Amino acid sequence: MKVPARIVRYGLLRVPDGLAPAAAALLDPLASVLRGLGAGAVAGQTVLLLGAGPIALLFTSS
Repeated sequence: MKVPARIVRYGLLRVPDGLAPAAAALLDPLASVLRGLGAGAVAGQTVLLLGAGPIALLFTSS
């Protein structure tokens, strides 16, 4: 797969040395969860999670 140069330049981050690939792979889904939690959900509220993918599963463990 060929990735356009502008995507490589502005859309990719280098994984720091010493960070395990498995941990690096979770950073983007975790960032989505943290952004969602900061979007106004209040402890004790009922929310609807659609799907059982990694982002929904991270939400359930928050």
